[in-house]
Amino acid sequence: AVGVVSGVRWCGVCFFFFQAEDGIRDYDVTGVQTCALPIYVGLYPLALADHFRRVLTFEPDALNVRCLWLNAAARDTFKRIDARQAALGEWFGTCRVEVVEERNCGAHRIAPDEGDVVMLPLDGLDLIACDAIWLDIEGYELPALRGARETIERFWPVVIIEDKGLSRAFGVEPGEAGEWLAALGYLEAVRIGRDRIYKKAIP
Repeated sequence: AVGVVSGVRWCGVCFFFFQAEDGIRDYDVTGVQTCALPIYVGLYPLALADHFRRVLTFEPDALNVRCLWLNAAARDTFKRIDARQAALGEWFGTCRVEVVEERNCGAHRIAPDEGDVVMLPLDGLDLIACDAIWLDIEGYELPALRGARETIERFWPVVIIEDKGLSRAFGVEPGEAGEWLAALGYLEAVRIGRDRIYKKAIP
């Protein structure tokens, strides 16, 4: 099983690295049921590594990805997480990280065709398996899905996307990513808050 993922999750682990004003620090979250730490520090990948043989995760922000690498190194016992500093998109190119809220690194989004951060389509990885794709990328979900079309049509993974209106920053109306998946033959199975879970419709 292979999952492609990015985001934040319920958390019961202690000492996660996170961003502070003066750099990276430990933060003890033992016993905390929900985690309000900055996004993209590896909570989703670490949780999913318990269920998938391999988890690919992408984070364009340099400090966030350092947090992710540190957490994975400390807690990914079976070395299932492959974390890369990159952004998912429709094609190969570059982008830069745009700070939207100064004190919320989870709200960072990308500015495509600018900067020097690698952007790549999931199809460019030529995966031999893909069972789930989880995108929480601040409005850039539809371009990332378009860049994964061949992978999706080859493996028909479960697809989870966030849809909370941030896509308007990229000229995409809310719901368009879901409509794109429906045109491929997907059904929305569950909504959890702003997350939408899609599965292949049974023929």
